[in-house]
Amino acid sequence: MTIEKQLVRAKARIEILERMVEDKTRELYVEQLELKNAHDYLHRIINGMINPLFVTDARLMIVDCNRAAEILLGRDEDEMRGSELCSLLAIKGICAPAEGQCEMIGDFYTEEIFLATPDGKMTPLLVSLSNLRNEAGEFSGLVCVASNMTKYKELERQLAQAQKLESVGQLAAGIAHEINTPIQYVRDNTDFLTSEFAKIIELIEVHRKLVGSHVDDTSDQQSEMAHKAKRKADEVEIEYLIEEIPKALRQTLQGANQVANIVQSMKLFSHPGQKEKLSCDLNKTLESAVIVSKSEWKYVAEVELALDPKLPFIECFPSQLGQAFLNLVVNAAHAVADNSSEGKGSIRISTKPAGDTVIVEIADTGTGIPADIRDKIFDPFFTTKDVGKGTGQGLALVYSTIVEVHGGTIAVESEVERGTKFIISLPSGTVSQSNP
Repeated sequence: MTIEKQLVRAKARIEILERMVEDKTRELYVEQLELKNAHDYLHRIINGMINPLFVTDARLMIVDCNRAAEILLGRDEDEMRGSELCSLLAIKGICAPAEGQCEMIGDFYTEEIFLATPDGKMTPLLVSLSNLRNEAGEFSGLVCVASNMTKYKELERQLAQAQKLESVGQLAAGIAHEINTPIQYVRDNTDFLTSEFAKIIELIEVHRKLVGSHVDDTSDQQSEMAHKAKRKADEVEIEYLIEEIPKALRQTLQGANQVANIVQSMKLFSHPGQKEKLSCDLNKTLESAVIVSKSEWKYVAEVELALDPKLPFIECFPSQLGQAFLNLVVNAAHAVADNSSEGKGSIRISTKPAGDTVIVEIADTGTGIPADIRDKIFDPFFTTKDVGKGTGQGLALVYSTIVEVHGGTIAVESEVERGTKFIISLPSGTVSQSNP
């Protein structure tokens, strides 16, 4: 075979090989494009998820995550890629030992954790972990999905609070009913004794005049009887009794009235949660909150009530509002106690109508709220109190009741070491009556 023929054959083979390479390159390009499209599609799905998602390798290093994860941690995907999952989420149930295996019971694991998010809040998360395995069944990584549990925890807290209040309310209602009857006896009998003792005093005065007129009587028998009566009056200290018994009766009546007021106030807080709004006198609700919380403020503050007598009644859930006001008064008392080194502080509660709303202001001379945490005070679980003294639930419940349940607003004005004022605005709704 001549060289020319060999060259022709070689050229033909080269052309065939080039076409094969081109065809294979085209196939690989199509496959790569399809794979890229599939990856992009999968990534769009992942980024469309509401819950944060992380994917790790066998060493628990993050290899992929979605947009929700970036928002949760305040970091870019490129910044998180290559970081250890446990350095971002403190999950106790997993670790990455030297062998590169995940110590996790089974192929699926859940755990509740708290995460300090970039905004400074402690966010409760439920993390769900699933093992990834290769074709040989070997562990190759994790898929971690995090669910924000803030709303769930809030609903759980509200349910627990409602159940607690319902139980306490039922108990309080029974106690109030049991106390109401005997205290009514005490009040009625004290009223009776007060009025009737006045008649006895009149009788005693007549008797004393009669005895005085017979002390110097010429009749020995009458004179002796008069002296005996006078000695007996001196012996029992009749002057003291005439002065002190009416005071004792008045104090007894005041105490009985005070107990009756406490019972009536407790009855307001003892009603189980209503399904429909009722017409409510906010002034009386605030007065009841002050009475019920007296043990918290009586030694540390003077309470001033400036309640507008013309305040319209509003449509609301009275027991829930009462609990919210009670929390604010108790918080004010604690703030005043922490700030009053000398003498008592003060708590001022006022109400006024304002167009289609009513305004309630609760101001104290307490420690005040620093500006850097002022926007966090209504967050669930946030508290500035020492461990064991506060759960971070009181103001969160107040916010939920005022804003979410009643459609009102609550604002805070505060100055450190000078005091705090909560300004509550509530829609008056259907006005059925007003204070006389």
